[in-house]
Amino acid sequence: MSFGSNDTIEEDGKVRVDPVRCLENLAMILDESRRQAIAPMVVGPPPVIDAGEQHLRRISELAGKMAALCQSRGVPFIATTRDLADDRTWTQEAIAGDGGHPGSGGYQKLADIILGSQWHEWIAHGSPSGLYGHCGSACS
Repeated sequence: MSFGSNDTIEEDGKVRVDPVRCLENLAMILDESRRQAIAPMVVGPPPVIDAGEQHLRRISELAGKMAALCQSRGVPFIATTRDLADDRTWTQEAIAGDGGHPGSGGYQKLADIILGSQWHEWIAHGSPSGLYGHCGSACS
């Protein structure tokens, strides 16, 4: 799963979704996943290129807190925000579109980040720590 990009957009002088609420939502999803014996993986929120530097700062901070929350629950987290913000293809294609969604080259970069991270282990085993994919006493 991946969310947070649009949540951190500022509208009418305030952020759409308070970062604390985003983290509470993530915690609830992860906890319910555990109860349902579902092995989640979280992909960090990609940047919205035309939303400006303040947005990039907010989304980067949120991504860091999401990563820490996932780590505390043994859930794989794949950081994407900074890599994509620094990627020429992602940024050029996003700017040419709506600012948040690139063309196929940008999405290929996102796929490369995911596939180059914990994807293969997660898909094969449910999660690197096994907490979600192979529930036993670790899931109680």
